[in-house]
Amino acid sequence: MAQFLDLVELGIPNGYMGYIEYQNLSGQGKEILWDATWDIDIPIPPRAVPWPGLDLLKTRLISMDFDINKDLAGTIDVNIRGFHVIQHAGFESNGSITLNFIDFEDQIIYGLAMAFMQIGGANRYKYFVRKEDMIIPEFHIYFLNSSRLPVRKITLYTLVFKSYEASYATTTMPEGGRGEITMSFDFEHHDITILNVNPAFTF
Repeated sequence: MAQFLDLVELGIPNGYMGYIEYQNLSGQGKEILWDATWDIDIPIPPRAVPWPGLDLLKTRLISMDFDINKDLAGTIDVNIRGFHVIQHAGFESNGSITLNFIDFEDQIIYGLAMAFMQIGGANRYKYFVRKEDMIIPEFHIYFLNSSRLPVRKITLYTLVFKSYEASYATTTMPEGGRGEITMSFDFEHHDITILNVNPAFTF
């Protein structure tokens, strides 16, 4: 009778790379998160701009680029007789976000950008409103699974308008359009919540 190798007896499953087995690598049927499934919420709009409504903003928002700090800051690096001793002291929790919109001839997104520009320092009168009236207090970004259930939330606090980008080109040929508007904001703090654990956990 043929003798077959017993991988358990050889210690293969328990040794180095013993995790290479379908049951372990498949993640127990868990899905991988897709880049395209995300949503936003702005529970409190800024007070001093004409607000077009969250639904309109969400349907015209085509992408976001936001930067949260992934590096520890306040690093102390001490050299003691040729050996480096390193210690960190927290990290910066501020950052920036750029919202990329598509706009139509109603120019609602362009008008919103102009309104943010005016409240930050009106072009005609050089007058600007109080900070508490011009900020977006909270901006929620949700990462969803394929069933559109949120599994992670990033909350950005105190968004302050910084700049916008729009086309002012005048050409002789119809080579482009004025449809894309971007608005950039700085935010002062953020936190991250894992939603699909019980209870939800915030970092």
